[in-house]
Amino acid sequence: MGLATSQLAALDLPPDMSRERAFSVGRMLIADLRCEACLLLVDVGGGASPFAVAQMIQGSLGESAQVLCGLNVAMLVTALCHRDLDVDELAARARQRASDGIQAWPVAARP
Repeated sequence: MGLATSQLAALDLPPDMSRERAFSVGRMLIADLRCEACLLLVDVGGGASPFAVAQMIQGSLGESAQVLCGLNVAMLVTALCHRDLDVDELAARARQRASDGIQAWPVAARP
């Protein structure tokens, strides 16, 4: 369900877990980290429960939390490698790296 280590927490939402319970577990994970700000990475934006829970957590934390959707490996690795940055810079780097990491192969010649 939840895993927390220094500066990192993961919340796996089982299909039968309510959003309210997931919110509660998520807030406990963040409290365990004792951090001033956090970056919440979500696989898909929209109405899905992980996104809704991330929005609820962000709403409870205000500007000290940022949510990025469309999680991919490049975004995750960047967030892990640069987790010592402030949350605004971390979110910007992870967002940029995520979009830069999307490539077609073979690379088509650009006009």
